[in-house]
Amino acid sequence: MKVITLGLTLLVLTTANVQATKFTDEIAKAAFEAQIPFQLLYAVCKVESNHNPKALNRDDGVGDSIGFCQIKVATAKLVDKTATREKLLNVDYNLKMSALYLRYQLDRYESDLRKAVCAYNAGSYREKSNGKAVNEIYYIKVKHQIFTIL
Repeated sequence: MKVITLGLTLLVLTTANVQATKFTDEIAKAAFEAQIPFQLLYAVCKVESNHNPKALNRDDGVGDSIGFCQIKVATAKLVDKTATREKLLNVDYNLKMSALYLRYQLDRYESDLRKAVCAYNAGSYREKSNGKAVNEIYYIKVKHQIFTIL
């Protein structure tokens, strides 16, 4: 199992200290199956939709962002060629695709949480001339949510 760190804090597969939501068990299952920290998936979904399974962001760049983790069909197809809009409206499937996509980004960026989270949001990690990520604010929001539940 890969170790993912955020500063000096080790993220582990645990639901301790988390305020239970209706979907805590589903988040935990998807995170465990994708071998990513529960806190990471929980935080990303919180930032993306405030844990709203019916969230829909129309024409968010290239296509709609759908459901609990605001994932696009094209993005989900990177980890499951059979992904459809209808499937992404299912919370379990949405979480699974999002967790697998986060796993993909963590592997792609050698467990660099900042780069992986920014890439989850934008498709790839890109920096401005000052060395900060183009979508640094997104990473800060996710990091804040992670520390809120640790």
